[in-house]
Amino acid sequence: MTRNILIVEDQAILALDLEALLSAAGYKVVGIAATTSQALRIARSERVDAATMDIELALGDNGVDTSIALRALGVRSLFVSGSLDDNVRALADRAEPLGFLSKPIDQEALTNALHVFFEHGA
Repeated sequence: MTRNILIVEDQAILALDLEALLSAAGYKVVGIAATTSQALRIARSERVDAATMDIELALGDNGVDTSIALRALGVRSLFVSGSLDDNVRALADRAEPLGFLSKPIDQEALTNALHVFFEHGA
C-alpha cells in the first residue's frame, strides 16, 4: 500500500527536494504546506499517513504547534529541521514525533525513519 505524506515546510526549494526524495522512495506526497492552516486543511481533506515537519514555518507559525494539531487528527510527524536544539526537542516530544532529522536531509535516514514507523508503528 502506498503511504501518503504531507510535507510541512516553508522553503519551497527544500519542500520540492523532500517531495523528490519521498516520491523516489515510493511515497505519495499529498500536499505541501507552509503554514499551520494549510497543513490542517490538507490533513482534513486528504488521507495523510505521516508528515514531515519543519520547526519554523511561514507567517511565524511553529512546527511544534502544527505537529501537535496534526497529532490530534491522527497524523504523526517526523521533524526535519535545522533548528533542533534540546529545548525544541523537549517541546516537540508532546507531539509524539516519529523522530528528528537535521538538515541537510539525508535520504537514507528519511526513508529509514518512515519505514520503521510504517512497519512497526502504524
